[in-house]
Amino acid sequence: MVFVDKILELYVAIAILCSSYFLVLCILNVLWMKRHTFKASAKNGPRVSVLVPARNEEGCIGTCLENLVNQTYENYDIFILDDNSWDRTYEIASGFTEKYPDKVHVIKGKPLPQGWNGKCYAMEQLVGFADGEILVFTDADTVHSQESVSWAVTNILNNDLDFLSGYVYEDLQTLGEKLVVPNIFILTGFVIPLWLNKLIKLPVLSTAVGQYIAVKADSFRAAGGYGAVKSVTTEDVYLARHMRSMGYKTLFLDIKDYVSCRMYDGYFSSVRGISKNIFDFIGKNKFLLFGLVLFIMLFTVLPIFFVFGLMSYNPLMAFYLLISVCFYILTWFIMLKDRNLSPFYAFLAPVLFFQLVLMALYAFYKTNSGQGFEWKGRKVR
Repeated sequence: MVFVDKILELYVAIAILCSSYFLVLCILNVLWMKRHTFKASAKNGPRVSVLVPARNEEGCIGTCLENLVNQTYENYDIFILDDNSWDRTYEIASGFTEKYPDKVHVIKGKPLPQGWNGKCYAMEQLVGFADGEILVFTDADTVHSQESVSWAVTNILNNDLDFLSGYVYEDLQTLGEKLVVPNIFILTGFVIPLWLNKLIKLPVLSTAVGQYIAVKADSFRAAGGYGAVKSVTTEDVYLARHMRSMGYKTLFLDIKDYVSCRMYDGYFSSVRGISKNIFDFIGKNKFLLFGLVLFIMLFTVLPIFFVFGLMSYNPLMAFYLLISVCFYILTWFIMLKDRNLSPFYAFLAPVLFFQLVLMALYAFYKTNSGQGFEWKGRKVR
């Protein structure tokens, strides 16, 4: 029993240490993003090209463009690339070209060449047409305030950046979305200390969300553009890391007050969408994947069950483990509150973590079985 007690003490100590680190990391990241995020103030300045790839987006491209043509920033234009859609995407986008011929430009995308990710190739084509000093990449399903472009210019200039991205407001409408999509916040809640990015030039400290990325055009082209990450699925994160590895200044901030997005329309759509990125994000390293799965299960999912099991055997250890569980819940509470989402889903922290484990294993299976993921009519492996 002495050996069992020693193992138990070690387990509880690791659990408390990890949960404490994650809580502190989350708080510091939230404060850091608030400190370095400037409110949109630029009205005119460098030429901005807003680049929107669109594939079968007839349901949302109109709203996106309606937002983008009504910006407070003056010196900008918009380029939309219809990526071989078979719905009314091109027709809807062309309507804006007719109405705003000097501002909106619609391009017919070329067939996808071998070795390229669909979105990367669409973006690379758009970059070829863009004439702006600053390029803003945004998805067709995003909704923009009138100061969205101004926010990019303000924060690139005030922070002296080459690459900028951030968290938009995630519009989660169903229970399934609320149990899956918040896992995208784990990067800044449990993994990456954002404040170190300015101090240490480690690419792994840089991240991005493809819903909104802004870059200085010269720096971006010099770094190789989307061609540098042309075959990966999580091109946004790899692009941020690549820019940082080339010596450029990158930053991840908070853009929830200026851009929102409903990425997925339910549980299964959310699972497919996020799963296709998980394995790719860790470089398709199966040992790392299973190591992370084991860690998540041992120190984030199982502790809540161990608390009840230990109450009669060792009440003190059960109490310490309960502290660890409370720290995890508090971390999720802070993250969700900061994202303007209901913080009460934090009490489902074990469910959120377990959902991440299931998606990781699902991603591994789909990738290694050769099936891949079907996404917008294309196979992603």
